[in-house]
Amino acid sequence: MARLPHPAVIITTLDRTYQAQAASGVPIEAMRHPIARGITASSFTSLCIRPRPHVMFNMTLPSTMYEALVACKDFNVHILAPNKHGARVASVFARGNRLPPPRIGESEGSQYAFDIDADLGVFVGLKDEGFHDVEIANRDVWHNQYQSAKDSSLQVSEPSQEIKLVPRRSDVTEPLRQVHQVPHLHSIGIMEVLNCCLVRAIHPELPNAAQNVVIIGEVVNVTSPKTSNQKNGRAPVALGYADRKYRVIGRAIDPHEVDDQGDEP
Repeated sequence: MARLPHPAVIITTLDRTYQAQAASGVPIEAMRHPIARGITASSFTSLCIRPRPHVMFNMTLPSTMYEALVACKDFNVHILAPNKHGARVASVFARGNRLPPPRIGESEGSQYAFDIDADLGVFVGLKDEGFHDVEIANRDVWHNQYQSAKDSSLQVSEPSQEIKLVPRRSDVTEPLRQVHQVPHLHSIGIMEVLNCCLVRAIHPELPNAAQNVVIIGEVVNVTSPKTSNQKNGRAPVALGYADRKYRVIGRAIDPHEVDDQGDEP
């Protein structure tokens, strides 16, 4: 399997949203600010394009990322550029969602007087390694959203955002939409971001395999950076992963191309 090329994408979501904590019965006074979660995934693929685009990927359990995603129901998929910038960002999120050590101090441009990096989780690796070209675009926004919901004493998220445990009806035409401001990265190593909503989590019962879960989501929007990664008017093929290394996909192969000796390949 190591010889097979796979995509390398970053998937982000938000843990401890107000709605998730309220739904699990956490008292308002005991609630804590959200934490950003993220992983690098190589199992990401397209499920269908019509009538609405759906994507899927899998995770191994137990997983804090899975728990956060199921509770939040919103996630972003960052498509990475095939260069060192994309590979470096991917390497940060391949480390797992371990909490960083406490860092007490003032956070530039932020009003929150707690451990300045407590909300970053694995994202703190971007700061540790000096990723000046990577920006968490909406960090203050998700905190403001949490605080606003808490101040308004909201209880649960909208019913339309609940996870469907049965197949969605084919006659349902209302599009999903994201409820939460989940982490959104800006970087020259990111080609575009797919904004997605969780549709279903499938737990295959495989006696001779690890405990895994298949995540299916609906793409509700696509965000492209202001700076283009296109060369000669065409976007490059995204970052790949094979044989335990990040890869750049090579030139296109024409199956009908004649080789140098004039023989069919």
